[in-house]
Amino acid sequence: MSGALLGLAFAQWAARLLVRELSFYGSRITLDVGIDWHIMAFTGAVALTTAFLFGIVPALRSTRVQPHDAMKEQGRSIVGESRFGIASLLVAAQVALSLVLVVGAALFVRTFASLASVRLGFEPDPIMVVNVSAKRSSVEPKERSALFERMRESVLAVPGVQHAALQSITPLSNSEWDTLIANPPGRSLPESERDVHMNAISPGWFATYGTPILAGRDFTLQDNASAPQVVLVNETFVKKYLSGDPIGQIVRNEPSPGEDTPPMQIIGVVRDAVYDSLRDAIPPTMYAAALQEKRTQAAMEIAVRAVSGSPALLTRGIVDAIGRVDRDVTLTFSPLRETVRESATSRSRSACSRCCPASSARWRCCSRDWGFTA
Repeated sequence: MSGALLGLAFAQWAARLLVRELSFYGSRITLDVGIDWHIMAFTGAVALTTAFLFGIVPALRSTRVQPHDAMKEQGRSIVGESRFGIASLLVAAQVALSLVLVVGAALFVRTFASLASVRLGFEPDPIMVVNVSAKRSSVEPKERSALFERMRESVLAVPGVQHAALQSITPLSNSEWDTLIANPPGRSLPESERDVHMNAISPGWFATYGTPILAGRDFTLQDNASAPQVVLVNETFVKKYLSGDPIGQIVRNEPSPGEDTPPMQIIGVVRDAVYDSLRDAIPPTMYAAALQEKRTQAAMEIAVRAVSGSPALLTRGIVDAIGRVDRDVTLTFSPLRETVRESATSRSRSACSRCCPASSARWRCCSRDWGFTA
């Protein structure tokens, strides 16, 4: 019993030490290392039952052996060969199980440490992600892009907000938007090599996330539906598909038979950043201008970076600011740090909940609540 209590105390101390040592990017990793008393009760019952059985059985056997016979048996075991009995089997099994537990724990620590040291390519603190659903809004669907932009500008004026930007995809949120690009000039790549991740964002998104623009420029409000389509790409995209100076080069989506797709001019290159997984390599990624999106979205996200302190303190101000633009929208708040933490501590990825209808661009996306309409 004393050994069990000592082991319990050591486990609690070691778990908290592990969490502290694996914290990264100046923010503490949070793992639930509390005691589940249901499991503790079951484990304790099994331990007591095992101790009772393995203690009482030898005792009962010993009562059937005469003292002088036991002394003779002991003498024979000293001078003769030892027997490989059930006790030896139990010891061997215990050692084997202990080894399995130690190896499993070591692999867990190694995997978690690897995930904790992944360079995200952005700074998750202090960012609050606000999901804005306009399904109940009286604004016409074709006017929603302008509506979301007015909300972003209203949020940007809230005291304590440093940056605010629109986005279709939150990094590491288990949402995806992929597109198939046409073969770059002079290349003949299979479709599997031309799958590119996408995100539709507003001006200021890279400043909000702290992702550097390495070359070229950011989006501006002039990059709207009436202007030529422009995109920014990440480093992996440049290395995989382009040669020479990427600024000014043209990218096209793979067209459907008999159709053409508009050219998209590259206006900037940004540093690589994780998209949907800490475990996978960073994919080639294009960032489109949210104001140029022709697909109507029923929901959009606003990433808000606080000047300092917890971004949760801005919640009331954000609600009021968005309410002044449209009181019929539905808001959901989630700290970006929580999204990163869940990605680091969970191996599962849910299946895409909705795929967008096909179009001439042959794009597809999967998300929780985008509400695209063709």
